[in-house]
Amino acid sequence: MNDLEQVRAALERVMGARVKMVTREEWERKLKRGGERTLLGEPFEPYRGALDAPGFVSVVASGQPWADEGGIHNVRRDDAAPPSRRFKTYSDAVIEDLIADARWPDVLRIAGLTSSPTLEASVRAHVFAYSRRRGDH
Repeated sequence: MNDLEQVRAALERVMGARVKMVTREEWERKLKRGGERTLLGEPFEPYRGALDAPGFVSVVASGQPWADEGGIHNVRRDDAAPPSRRFKTYSDAVIEDLIADARWPDVLRIAGLTSSPTLEASVRAHVFAYSRRRGDH
């Protein structure tokens, strides 16, 4: 397991949730300037399986500074559900700068790694998304 994968696995333990990585290049390229909510033409690479989910409708993302916390929201339609619950949203919160996040020391400790310029550059080249039900979307 490479260092970046160790960081992702350690963050899963810290968050108690599944964590996916998206390259910063893809994140910044797909979002509107300023992180404003963006209807994406396709999901981010680690979420492409959503295209095969029954009833997949769309994916929306938002980031900083527009949102206090970035997010990825996959929407699917469930025609078997009552009309008031027909559309289901599956959300992941996004940590856009894990190095600056208060959880970074715990991630390093759990991963058994020491911070270095090389590791920090590799981590900063990604954003990290974790499953969380959000009440604001």
